[in-house]
Amino acid sequence: LPCRPQELARVHYAKDFWLHTVKTQETLERHEKRTKQKQAITQYLPQLKIQNVTDAGLLHIFAFISLEQNEVSAEVALKLLYELLPHHTVDEVELLTSALEPAGAEGHAEAQKQLEEARKAYKKAKGTKSAEEVAQLQAIKEQAKVSATEEKEVLVKTRSGPFLQAFGAPHLPRDQVLTLTMWVAVETNQTSLLLDLVRRERRKGMYKVTPLEVVTHVRPEADQARESLKNQTDRWKEVIEYVRKLEKEYRSEDFGLEEEFYALKGHCFERRQGDHNYKMCPYGSSQQDKRSIGQWNGFHKQTEWHSKYRMMRFTNGDQIGCPRPRESEVMLECGESPAVIKVEEPEVCKYVLTFACPQACVEE
Repeated sequence: LPCRPQELARVHYAKDFWLHTVKTQETLERHEKRTKQKQAITQYLPQLKIQNVTDAGLLHIFAFISLEQNEVSAEVALKLLYELLPHHTVDEVELLTSALEPAGAEGHAEAQKQLEEARKAYKKAKGTKSAEEVAQLQAIKEQAKVSATEEKEVLVKTRSGPFLQAFGAPHLPRDQVLTLTMWVAVETNQTSLLLDLVRRERRKGMYKVTPLEVVTHVRPEADQARESLKNQTDRWKEVIEYVRKLEKEYRSEDFGLEEEFYALKGHCFERRQGDHNYKMCPYGSSQQDKRSIGQWNGFHKQTEWHSKYRMMRFTNGDQIGCPRPRESEVMLECGESPAVIKVEEPEVCKYVLTFACPQACVEE
């Protein structure tokens, strides 16, 4: 077959190898990133002073951060729970259901829209408007931010109770709730929101504190493995597409009892005879110089006793100067290599080519 099993196996195993390598490298990458995140959180905690927040305030912050992105951030919190506290069990369905955005959230959506518009207007005004106008737009932006947060507060309050109970947060030690809060904020990139919530709970100081910067980490070996996996996956897709193309061709064409004639597909064979040059392309067309003397019409029996794989027919060729469209028959003979060895024109506009090829070297 033109697409050998060895090639399929090689590409498949290469893809599986890089898939396994990527998983291994990404596990190491996640571990290294976790280490960097842990270091950043440890260094940031004294500045944030979240330890001074009351237990009730800490639970509120944890619920707010975990529900900010509805079930998306709740899933992150659940994943971190299993990672950091593997022995703690929860009802996942109940937990994620409590995180779904409730009906009647239009007020929050509108507040968010106004906040985005205010941010864009403020950003656009900086450097183009007067200082007074920029200050006004900044005040509008800050007010829109407060309104959006208040609307979000309403949404969180309706869900925080069921969420915290489903999570089992009220029964966890304070240090574990604090750890989960910090990690959820970092993983969901909500450190700015975390800082705002802590400020609101403490209500004094912290004016010089900035949000924790996003911790990024890329392991070079993991990056290289991902690129190699992408290349092998693309190659695998190409091979599969090629196999499907072959399957389609096999279903639509007759390549012999054992597909032996497939090797002729896509090839043309020429012979110069007399004043003309003849060209015959199995599964394609046949020509005399630049004139068509037939399009592929399949294999046909010469007589009832012959195998049909002893003659090819090409029909519906050029009709100019002929009483009917030109056609040609190709008689197959056994030969060591494929070649047109003779051309005849027994009738006007009807041609007979003799074609030798290994595929015909079979006893009838």
